[in-house]
Amino acid sequence: MADDTGTGPGAGPVVRVRQSAQARFGATRVGVMVAGPRDGVPTARLLVRSDDGRRATVDAVVGDRVDLFGEGALELVGVEGGRTPKEQSAVTVRQVPAA
Repeated sequence: MADDTGTGPGAGPVVRVRQSAQARFGATRVGVMVAGPRDGVPTARLLVRSDDGRRATVDAVVGDRVDLFGEGALELVGVEGGRTPKEQSAVTVRQVPAA
């Protein structure tokens, strides 16, 4: 289980987001398109969309940080499931404020 202590001052709590769901971080939404191992590496494909229309599709591995268009960054903490086509998958993420 991932801890919720953050990665430093101001880091947010760990949030679990199921595949096909989205979470909001300020004015930015992050949708989980696909989550699971790719070539044995826990990976997630995320769709990042800001309220002002900016968007990016990002493939991330555990430990990567994804830009949230002025809302800091999103750290991929973990990837659950996704080992078979019918297995429910999810990611755990945390927001890291802009430096």
